[in-house]
Amino acid sequence: MTRLTDAFWSYFYGPVSRVRVTWLIRILALVFAFDVWFNMLEHGWRYGAEGFNVAHIGWLTQLQPVPDASWYVMLVGIASLTAFGVAVGHFGRGCLGVVAATFSYSWLMSMLDSYQHHYLLSLLLACGVGMPVMAFGADSPEDDAAGEDADDVAFDAIEAWGYPLMCATLTLVYGFAAFAKMEPGWRTGAVLTELFGGESIWMRDLWMGLGGGEASFWWGVGLSAVVTQLFLALVYGLAPVAERRGGKGWHLLRTAGLVAAIGFHASVEILEFNIQWFSYYMLAVALISLGPLAPLRWLDWGFARLRETLLTPIREQLASLEATVVVGFVSGLGVMIALIQLDLPGTTSLAILSSLAVTGTALVSSARGQYATGLRVAVVGMLAGLCAWGSVTYDETRFDFYRYTGGDLQRRLPGAGTTEERRRMLEQALHAYRKAERYSPPDESRRDDIQTIQQKLEILDDSSP
Repeated sequence: MTRLTDAFWSYFYGPVSRVRVTWLIRILALVFAFDVWFNMLEHGWRYGAEGFNVAHIGWLTQLQPVPDASWYVMLVGIASLTAFGVAVGHFGRGCLGVVAATFSYSWLMSMLDSYQHHYLLSLLLACGVGMPVMAFGADSPEDDAAGEDADDVAFDAIEAWGYPLMCATLTLVYGFAAFAKMEPGWRTGAVLTELFGGESIWMRDLWMGLGGGEASFWWGVGLSAVVTQLFLALVYGLAPVAERRGGKGWHLLRTAGLVAAIGFHASVEILEFNIQWFSYYMLAVALISLGPLAPLRWLDWGFARLRETLLTPIREQLASLEATVVVGFVSGLGVMIALIQLDLPGTTSLAILSSLAVTGTALVSSARGQYATGLRVAVVGMLAGLCAWGSVTYDETRFDFYRYTGGDLQRRLPGAGTTEERRRMLEQALHAYRKAERYSPPDESRRDDIQTIQQKLEILDDSSP
């Protein structure tokens, strides 16, 4: 029993690399923030339709009101802006807890979000709470590593139980995924044949061009997926131990795991599985968790030098009560304007809350004499708002949101019981399509939909007594 207990404490509370933890948290949070802006916001249109909802947990359905689009957008918006602060602004693990909690509730509150990788993402973010969000290192890796193994964890070791917990979580996830694929449909390749049999895929076409059969190709793909996931489950489970013990054998194991992870998730993207940014998350985690430490240390040092050269002098010049208050108010106004321009349900409330949070933190910090903290929160908050606005503007988020809203209202129109209800739904659809037209790409105009609804409204008005 003592050995088992010692092994447990050694695994979860043994030394881990500071630089690996630093970059793992920051990159995970940064990818999440942009994932929200590019992928998740547009799905908000689904919420509140027909006043019906089923949560992932039964009692939650009874406890909460029916979530609508504005509530969903505000939740994931808060999570994304806070995550950006963790990634760029060195916000603490408490803020990462806010990210994990708000995002988890955003999918727990409704079965409309049933993406399986969102469950995993919540677990990874929760594990991140057990990792300190640390500043970039200022010492040159060339100086620090003198006389030491480039991948030796000892000289920058910290305690972060969240990192081994994340590795253990990935072991369970990959292991479960592998065992789930051992049923006959996967082992024979029948599932993959049904999914992709009619599509042109260059790997399959190359195999068949070399004389192989389609059935044997999909059988090989299914088998390789099972073997790779079992191997990755093993590698992630041993990753903390491998790094602490060092040696060529352990280094080879981590390297093989990294190659396997890159190959597996790259093939998932090639086959075009519709799982949004899941592969990007897994590739980022693999590169940082299983990759060599030397590149991360140089990157860490480079960012530290950039901070000292460019940002520290500016911060020192502005380190005063008056400057912090002014920057706080300007940034609060800026983030409010940027988020209101997102023009989605709930973004006005999100803009007001974000503006109050940025300005309030700057004021409280300046009152305490913590000018650097106030300036950092203000500038990062402003930058987060601008990045959110830029991402939504560059992508077709608003166009997709409003055209799907209009399409859903038209689909439900035959079920309207009264004339007034039909008119209300048509007016809402017309409003949505006009919004979609404002943000539509050149070749996807919604003018025909707008004209169709206007004609329906005219017919409805003519038929009314």
